[in-house]
This record gives sequence, C-alpha cells and structure tokens, in this order.
Amino acid sequence: MRRLSVLLVLVFLAFAAPAWAQAPAPRTDEAAKQQALKIALDWLHANTAYKQIPEIRSWVSLSAEQMSAQARRGGLPGSDTRVPPAIYVCGQSRLYLQEGISFLDIAIVSLLVHELTHHAQCVTGVPFTDICAIEREAYLNQQRFVRFMQARRVSAGRPLGPEVEKFAREEIPSLINTVCAATRKPN
Repeated sequence: MRRLSVLLVLVFLAFAAPAWAQAPAPRTDEAAKQQALKIALDWLHANTAYKQIPEIRSWVSLSAEQMSAQARRGGLPGSDTRVPPAIYVCGQSRLYLQEGISFLDIAIVSLLVHELTHHAQCVTGVPFTDICAIEREAYLNQQRFVRFMQARRVSAGRPLGPEVEKFAREEIPSLINTVCAATRKPN
C-alpha cells in the first residue's frame, strides 16, 4: 500500500510539474510595484508636460495609524477623519505608502499618477505655496488616467466597472473641492 501511495504521488508530480513549469511566476509585491510605477510614469510622460521624472529616492511602507500620524504632521486637510493610502513629501523625494495596498489595483496605480505628479511638480520647481492648485493638477491627472484606463479596458471588452467612472466623475471633483476649501480656511 505504501508503495502505491508513493507511486501515485510520483505520477501526480510527473503530470503536475509541467503545468507548474508553464505557469507564470507569481508576482512579488516588488515586481507589481515596479510595473505599477512604470505604467504611471509612462502615462505621465505621454500625457503631461512632465517628460523626465527622476525616480523617487525612498518608498516607505507604514501602518494605517502611522499614515494618519504622518498626514497630521504634514498638515494634510481631512487627515483627522481619513487615512491617506499615499503621501509624497517634496524635498525628501519620499513616498509613504500604507501597508497592504495592492499594486495590481487600478485605483492604486491612479494614486501613483497623483503622487508622481507631486514628485514631478517638486523636482521641476513648481512652488507648493498654492496647495489648491498643486492638488488640482494631481487630481486632474489622476482623473484623466482613470478615464484613459477605463476607455482602454472598454475597447478591449473588459470594462473596469461603474464604480471607476463614479470615482472619476464624482469623487475626484469632491476631493479637489475639499482640499481647496480646507486650504482657504484660516488657521
């Protein structure tokens, strides 16, 4: 009986091994991050005036609590009620990312477009004095990217879903209004 079990295992492995060998290697978080970064950078290069964007020097992964604390330290509007999934710090060339985000998610790639816009603004010398204007450009790039990806997926017969269009149509303008209203409030 024992020999039969060993033989069955060997037969299973003989048939299964070719399937495993042909399967693509599982994506690592780092590989997925690099692919998402390339997609975001390629889109920015092709669709904005930012043609040469240097790499971000530092990527830091933080827990939700640490992200919230980082947002409060940076004085981000709405940081008391919302945990931002990403924060770019101009001058440090540092991007803070919330732990556990999936770089395979189109929403996260759109977020990279947003944060890389801030990085491009910073390295090209755009003054960060008018936060409303800075955020508006980043959000509008994010919105254009989402719509671009949605159109691309629709033409391939694989739309992303109605929540994506709702995000681009309703949530991004609301975020712009929230940020701009918060920056106009006296301290």
